[in-house]
Amino acid sequence: MKDDRTPEQKYQAWVDAVNKAWKKGWRCQCEWIFVSPRGSYHDLSAADFDKLDEIVERGLLAV
Repeated sequence: MKDDRTPEQKYQAWVDAVNKAWKKGWRCQCEWIFVSPRGSYHDLSAADFDKLDEIVERGLLAV
């Protein structure tokens, strides 16, 4: 899949993701690797941030 976004658009998407995750208790560890409120690590680069609870409950996208 080709990503035609500009570097600025990619950065803004990441900032938006960090802010959305932060509100649910997640922390950004490094780029798209996030730490859940339970302490598990997940690669959220392809995640639906509306499903963060399901991601941690089911152990999806774990690294």
